[in-house]
Amino acid sequence: MRSHNLISTIDSHTGGEPTRLITGGIPIRGATLLEQRDFIRKNYDHLRAALMREPRGHRGMFGAIVCPPTRPEVDFGIVWVDHDGSYLNMCGHGTIGIGMTVVECGLVPVQEPVTHVNVDMPAGLVQIDVEVENGRARKATLTNVPSFLFQKDIEIEIPEHGRITADISFGGSFFGAVRGEQLGIDVREENTPALVRAGLAIRKALNKVVKPQHPEVAHINAVDLVTIYGPGLAPGTKYKNIHVFSDGSFDRSPGGTGTSHMMALLIGRGEMDPEEEIISEGITGSLFGGRMISRTKVGDFDAFVPQVSGQAYVTGFHQFVIDPDDPLKSGFAIG
Repeated sequence: MRSHNLISTIDSHTGGEPTRLITGGIPIRGATLLEQRDFIRKNYDHLRAALMREPRGHRGMFGAIVCPPTRPEVDFGIVWVDHDGSYLNMCGHGTIGIGMTVVECGLVPVQEPVTHVNVDMPAGLVQIDVEVENGRARKATLTNVPSFLFQKDIEIEIPEHGRITADISFGGSFFGAVRGEQLGIDVREENTPALVRAGLAIRKALNKVVKPQHPEVAHINAVDLVTIYGPGLAPGTKYKNIHVFSDGSFDRSPGGTGTSHMMALLIGRGEMDPEEEIISEGITGSLFGGRMISRTKVGDFDAFVPQVSGQAYVTGFHQFVIDPDDPLKSGFAIG
């Protein structure tokens, strides 16, 4: 069998949301993580497409390309990729996934009761604390980048729903956020198609009227996702949400960056005590824990450092091949 590429991955899911950890087969160059990301995007985006899109992936697939560390305080770097061709700044469910995966598979030195993993990401340095018992990874807690409410009560108009108000907050990426009751839609699994349509319309409208800019990270300058949220259904949950991505896919989990931005949003709106520990619920009913561990400033914004906890499970080890004669070797997207 002839192939131009042999690519190694370890797949996992976090609360139902997949992560494909790409451990080998993609050459990487660059003195910084952003240079590594640009090198991959310029030279190997066809491999990103092959691994994320059908027939090897699907619209909801997320990828994490392991990169050599470019600064001494990190264990490795991660370049985030997805089905749509986005190179994301941060992915919370994926961070929980890679933390548990590298410990469970022995890719980093493992210590009990907690193994600390420091990962360089485009959004900044992220620490993952993985609880270990009898050699097994049991739970991962990510300490995310400082999160903050950027702007609230923004008036927008969207098809089907007319004039509504939305908020923008940051949890590793900029999120728009709208209560489901404004749309007349309950945040439930059976309403997912309507929620996704609304989420796409909200993102488009927000990016027309607001130009969010992270005060310290120049390349973070747009609303990437939209959260629609409502009352939690599981006992003890603060809320239930769905996060809608730019390509119309959606997060099955409660979201790590999603939980981070939601805590910052609720604190900024006076609907959550900064000392409160919460449980967030995803569209599938999966749960994450969240809390703010300290206060800080990001530019002129009052910000908080969030911690988000969850569990992930390895689903497979893969050796993907790219046959040069395959007319669909770079994958395909339908719909």
